[in-house]
Amino acid sequence: MLEVGGTTWQIEPTIGSFGGWAAPLKADYRPLQPFMRPITKGRLLRMLTPTEIDFLFLGHFHLHWPKRRPLMASITKGLIGAPPAATPPVGARLERYGVGRFLGNLWCLHVSKDTYNAGLLCIFASVRRRGLWLLLLVLAGVGLGVWFTQREAPCLPSEGHPVRLWAVGTEGGHAPVIGIQPFMEPTDYACEAAFEKKLQLYLDSIRGYLRPGAIVIFPEYVGTWLILLQEHPLSFRASTLEGALIWFVLRRPWMFWQYRQAARQAGWKDPDAAAAFHIKAPEMAAAYHRTFARLAARYGITIVAGSIVLPGAQIVGDSLVVSTEAAAPLENVSVVYGPTGKPLGIIRKVYPIATELDFTQPAPVESLRTYAVGDKRLAVLICADSWYPTTYKAIGEAEIWAVPSYLMGDSCWGTPWRGYSGWARPEDVRDTLLSEGQAWQTYAMGGRLPHWQRGAIGLNVFLLGHFWNLGADGRAIAIRRDSLYEAPPYTHIILVWP
Repeated sequence: MLEVGGTTWQIEPTIGSFGGWAAPLKADYRPLQPFMRPITKGRLLRMLTPTEIDFLFLGHFHLHWPKRRPLMASITKGLIGAPPAATPPVGARLERYGVGRFLGNLWCLHVSKDTYNAGLLCIFASVRRRGLWLLLLVLAGVGLGVWFTQREAPCLPSEGHPVRLWAVGTEGGHAPVIGIQPFMEPTDYACEAAFEKKLQLYLDSIRGYLRPGAIVIFPEYVGTWLILLQEHPLSFRASTLEGALIWFVLRRPWMFWQYRQAARQAGWKDPDAAAAFHIKAPEMAAAYHRTFARLAARYGITIVAGSIVLPGAQIVGDSLVVSTEAAAPLENVSVVYGPTGKPLGIIRKVYPIATELDFTQPAPVESLRTYAVGDKRLAVLICADSWYPTTYKAIGEAEIWAVPSYLMGDSCWGTPWRGYSGWARPEDVRDTLLSEGQAWQTYAMGGRLPHWQRGAIGLNVFLLGHFWNLGADGRAIAIRRDSLYEAPPYTHIILVWP
């Protein structure tokens, strides 16, 4: 007899077995359908505690999480009642029955309601013990996952490469214009110290040329990869940029999602890049500013600090600050640092290429200007800006023109020119059947500066190195006394004497 919800149900016996002991077993659950509810410990206790039986068998009890099946349907073999004649062996008060990984141990109980209630408590105590260990296991797994994703790469610069120097002109009494094309790798950006040490290696190799009045030009994007600061070691070992981004996201999934949503709402075509640069912008700006300010002051030189992607970059006092607003547009910017380490001004890229336009905003051409370096004027054009006549007209004249560049792709200098990217080509561009290198000599600073201004010094430098699957190429181009010079491949230091 089984009483449920105030109604007594007759359970007809049949033959089954448990632990070598035969007992009459069977249950018809159809009359119980009105009382079926999702399983909870409370409901199970309330249902079974009032039942007067001599022997209770709980067999193969499983939780069905996805469907939350009702109480009786969740018991595979059933909740079985048996008449007194089927009493189990003497002394078999409480026997354990293992049913797998969900609930662990269920129990076979004997005779008294006290034993029965104790048995149920034992059942749930077993469940609680299992649940506690499961909870501890989950917490340990979460802790291990957090520790693993929050690991940082070692703060060590990549191995040094032989430094190749190339000079244009002969040394005289004036300070040279110097271009540095460092061979950079992701590990050089693991921390601020590694980044500074790598750049310092190149400056130390030409310390004798770093006299007062010297201007040193670093390439485009040399600061952009500071986005890797304190990132996971596997970001540096990834074979693709996308693979590195996965580990970036795993360290801060919620923050990344928020910034990515903001970028999508703002209409950026590459919300992943926009989100990543926004998240790391304050750290990137601080490391970039401190590094180049220290290098400029240490050697007493003027530095054109390549470029870096930042949102709303401004010089406030002697500091470089960025906007913390998620909607602030990103820009490709460069900063000029004076011999005392103080920033002289910010240059913003006017003509970002197509891939940059997916997440950066172009600056107005009117923002371009010159900077005083001793008795000379310095003009800076970031990469593609040197390909358009409008930028030269906006600046006017300057004795020294610096062009920090980054050319994506390995060994592409001699391949067919890919043409203008993101913007219409100027009207004076007619010959397009050129190699990449020939196009840089013809339509960038190498070809335009001598026609725009006679007697100026120009230097176009490129970022070299290994960056996942992106590649990097380019050969420095120098203009001296209206003549063009192209540096040999893999040249790291370029000296242009006035």
